[in-house]
Amino acid sequence: LLAWIGCRALLGQSKRPRGPLGQRMMALWNRTYAPIYAQGLARLVFSAEERILSLGVGDGLFTSMSAEACKTQSTVAGIE
Repeated sequence: LLAWIGCRALLGQSKRPRGPLGQRMMALWNRTYAPIYAQGLARLVFSAEERILSLGVGDGLFTSMSAEACKTQSTVAGIE
């Protein structure tokens, strides 16, 4: 029963991170996926006026990484 409750709590946090556990999960995701995302961004060629929409932005790390990789006239927006 406790394992089932724990699994449900973790699944809930993966859908909508909040509180100390959510912060720890978000930090783990960022640590895990940021290097992979950075490699993908490094392979893209952005024009001077890109428009990028980031869906499910979480804490915004990947949205800000996208903004930094774009040219100065680009627009990056995020929707959670």
